[in-house]
Amino acid sequence: LTVTSNSTVSGAFSMTGGSLTAQGTGVAFAASGATTVGGASLIASGGATLSLPNLTSYTNTTSVNSQIRSLIATGTGSVLELRNVTTVTNGLDFDTHLSISALAGGKVDLRGVTQIIDPSSGDTRFRTVDITADGASSLVDLTGLTSFSDMQARRSTSDRRDSTNTPKNSGTIQAPALSVLTG
Repeated sequence: LTVTSNSTVSGAFSMTGGSLTAQGTGVAFAASGATTVGGASLIASGGATLSLPNLTSYTNTTSVNSQIRSLIATGTGSVLELRNVTTVTNGLDFDTHLSISALAGGKVDLRGVTQIIDPSSGDTRFRTVDITADGASSLVDLTGLTSFSDMQARRSTSDRRDSTNTPKNSGTIQAPALSVLTG
């Protein structure tokens, strides 16, 4: 679903799978009631804001192998506002990827997240959580993050990939409280 004009959901909002995109300068999508999101991509682009202030956790719920889900803000003024999410958890299937990206001046607000987890259960092979801030003024705000766990990282098997944290081209990943890296 792509939203190109201001839109507010005042009742409960639940989404499993698929994607929700807010697109365009000044466009705002907000859900102000109880909110659950699992296994869905959330995208703010072209100067839009996508705000889910009552979402408290995000799980990359997967049903098959090789799925990619994304939390993205791309373009100057774009904001993906998930400030009250406290836990981000990757999926359990083979080759599952969760991408958290601020691009070309976008901001992903996950300031309330205290832990990012790629679980030790399920098929852990080739799974990753990848965080990227690419471009001037691009920001992934993880100021509350204390723990990042990738159970498959740094193992000596050939069937693994490591999760990544990649600030580049003057992008910023803020994680000043990060003190536990597992994997």
